[in-house]
Amino acid sequence: MQIQLSGSTVELKKAHALFKDDGIKINLIEEKYYLSSTDFEGIEDMNELYPIAQKIIEKINLCLFIIEPIHGCLELDGYVYQGEGKPIITTMSATLNGSGTLSEVMTEKDIVAKIGKISSEKEALSHVAHFLSLKCTYANLYKVYEVLTANFADECLIDVSKAELKRFTQSANSQMASGDDARHSNLYDPPKKPMSIQEARIMFAKIIKRILDNENS
Repeated sequence: MQIQLSGSTVELKKAHALFKDDGIKINLIEEKYYLSSTDFEGIEDMNELYPIAQKIIEKINLCLFIIEPIHGCLELDGYVYQGEGKPIITTMSATLNGSGTLSEVMTEKDIVAKIGKISSEKEALSHVAHFLSLKCTYANLYKVYEVLTANFADECLIDVSKAELKRFTQSANSQMASGDDARHSNLYDPPKKPMSIQEARIMFAKIIKRILDNENS
């Protein structure tokens, strides 16, 4: 069973090139891209399939985020391909879009391998993957910040300074800095140089790369 994906051609090709392992694989079938996984084997109930597929998508999103911090999110589409005949329509929805700059800190192959090792034992990273799969707002990035600083305090300060983290929290909290996306109204003063969402994503990508290096080395 395979779940169809949709989005920009560039990003679909990127994901297709990265995920070729049978455990998590993105296949190209008649000019359409599909997600397959050994975790789907034996599942016929769409209600059972969705949460399993969603966890896989969140891992993929985390991988794409690390490689290209301003990458868009990958979601599930409304078509499931069963290998023959026409796809069956389910209640899923999907997009895949965005662009970014490739980081050379770790190879793409290394990142995919490390993301694949995330399990229930690394629940904090699973939470990060979930929040990064949501709409990119200061509020959702703040949840990423909270998980990372609570669980990986040491790693957070290797490649990123306390001043940078503070500039993010001030930007996220202040309406004068981040507008209606702010976590609060006018209760908080903005930093002298507000941090943009793009800057914040790049900063968190640095932290997550460091965590993966330490967790799976």
